[in-house]
Amino acid sequence: GGGWTSYDWLDLPGRMRLAEYVETRGGGVIFSMFRCGWAARSGIRPIFPEIAQAYNKSNGPGIIVSDQTHPVMKGLPECFMTPYYDHAVMRMGPQGRILAVDTNGDVAIACGESGKGRVVFLGPWIGLNAEGRAAYPLPPHDERLLLNSLEWARAVHGGKGEGAGDISDQ
Repeated sequence: GGGWTSYDWLDLPGRMRLAEYVETRGGGVIFSMFRCGWAARSGIRPIFPEIAQAYNKSNGPGIIVSDQTHPVMKGLPECFMTPYYDHAVMRMGPQGRILAVDTNGDVAIACGESGKGRVVFLGPWIGLNAEGRAAYPLPPHDERLLLNSLEWARAVHGGKGEGAGDISDQ
């Protein structure tokens, strides 16, 4: 948590464990909003820049699906509005795949594989209402996007993520 100006993020050992979990053990990870890239203005480097990294935010809620064939985007309309007005925008790495852009044409949702695992970058806030408060139940597009992301991230290389285990397993 903490938002744009917070430095509350994984320390180096935590970041290294997360990378190892994905790359070596085939784990799946989902980042949302500010955790998609450099942690606020702290200078902490992104964990998977070969896929994508957030570099800024945009204050428009419009999302345009650019890859309707990808499982993360399954069941979502071609264009939709997020409940909360802002979202992170990404720079793509060579192993990344653009799934959706915002109304400015900036990348808003991306994914890719790193080593044996998968990573999803959701630029929009997931689970916030228009006032910036926790939404329950989740707004329909947020729920679909989150469930699709979970399913895709765990289905590593056609399997069910066998062997990935818990990130705390050593």
